[in-house]
Amino acid sequence: ALKFRAQMLRKGIYYMLSDKNGKAIASRVFNHPLVNNPIDPSITPSYIGAKNFLKILIDIFVRDNGTGSIAKQFEDSVNELPNGDVKDALIALVKNAEGNIDKLREQIEHWFDFSMDRVTGWYKRKMQWVTFIVRLIICVAFHVNTFTVVSHLAHDNKSREKVVQMANEYVAHNPPSVKTNAFDST
Repeated sequence: ALKFRAQMLRKGIYYMLSDKNGKAIASRVFNHPLVNNPIDPSITPSYIGAKNFLKILIDIFVRDNGTGSIAKQFEDSVNELPNGDVKDALIALVKNAEGNIDKLREQIEHWFDFSMDRVTGWYKRKMQWVTFIVRLIICVAFHVNTFTVVSHLAHDNKSREKVVQMANEYVAHNPPSVKTNAFDST
C-alpha cells in the first residue's frame, strides 16, 4: 500500500524538529500514546492534528513538578535543550507568548499548521508525479494518442457533438457532491 501521507507527515515532523536533539523530540512525538498505534506500533499515522501535537509537546516538555505555571515549566525545559534550530524556534514561540499559556498554545499550533502546510505542498507535488506516471502508463497501455483524439474532435462535428452530449448527460445524472462556490449554501 502507498504510505505517502504517513511518510510525508513523518518527514515534516522530523524537518520541523531538525537538529540533533530534534530527532529525539520527533521520535518522542511518534512514540507518544496519542500518536502511537498500540495494536501495531509499526503503523505511522497519516495525520496528527495541531491540538494533539500541542498536547504531545506540552507532555514532553512539562514535568508537572508544581514549580510555576505550565508556560514557565515549558520555557524552563526548552532552555535546557542544547543550542540548535529547535531550541531557537521554541524560544521564539515562548517569547511571543509572553508567559501566557493560551498564547503559547496558539503559537505552537500555528507553528505546527505552518509546517504542515509545507508538508501538504510536498505531498501534492509527489502525488502529481505519481498521477502523471500512472496516466502515462495508461495512455501507453491503451494506445491513447491525445493529439489524434483532439484532431478528430476538432474536425468531426458529429463526434464532437456526441462527446458534448455524453458529457452533459453525465453531469445531469451525476451532480457534483462538493461545493463549487464558497457562497453555496448546499
